[in-house]
Amino acid sequence: MHMNKNAKYIITIIVIILGFNISCKKEKSYTYYISQELKTYAVFQPGSYWVYKNELTGVLDSSYINIPPGYTYTHLGEHLSDPIWESCNTLYCGNFIYSSYVDQDKYAIDFYSWGSTCLMSNKFKPGFLYEIQSNMYFKDVDEIDSLVINNNKYYHVLNTQYLSKSIFDGDSIIYSYYLVKSLGLIKISKKVHNIDTSWSLLRYHVVQ
Repeated sequence: MHMNKNAKYIITIIVIILGFNISCKKEKSYTYYISQELKTYAVFQPGSYWVYKNELTGVLDSSYINIPPGYTYTHLGEHLSDPIWESCNTLYCGNFIYSSYVDQDKYAIDFYSWGSTCLMSNKFKPGFLYEIQSNMYFKDVDEIDSLVINNNKYYHVLNTQYLSKSIFDGDSIIYSYYLVKSLGLIKISKKVHNIDTSWSLLRYHVVQ
């Protein structure tokens, strides 16, 4: 049985459309969204604030949020089928912390301060050693069952630290960070020349 020209033409169009759809499906990219675990540690909404106390001097400092977090989506790779990774940047008001950045691609949280300390948290992968620069590296992440700070008891506290070398005398500097889900940073300390300077959470109000 022979097909007429119109039938052949219709079949050809169908084959082209099917082939185009298949190729499109192959090129479809997948988006990796920030895990809920990461969000609970560092993604907060307007109305949130934190007041910290210098454990040595008693001086108070604070940070608060008055604008919603901003999300970005980065296409990594040269092909359309390469994944898209979600990240989130939150801007704070105040000098203690001025921003936090959550990156699903690296599975990491970075905190930044206007002060001399860059508040960077390790990737939440036990046993992972991450070299940032030749003179800096992260210690493994540990979980502390409970920790009392300013008469408040916190549970399931993540503790991480990184070591750096002073650009002035080459001495080691140890930065330690303590984080809790749905609260964020509850304590930060910096140890150099056997002098330990710590800031601990005094009061807070968190909106997620």
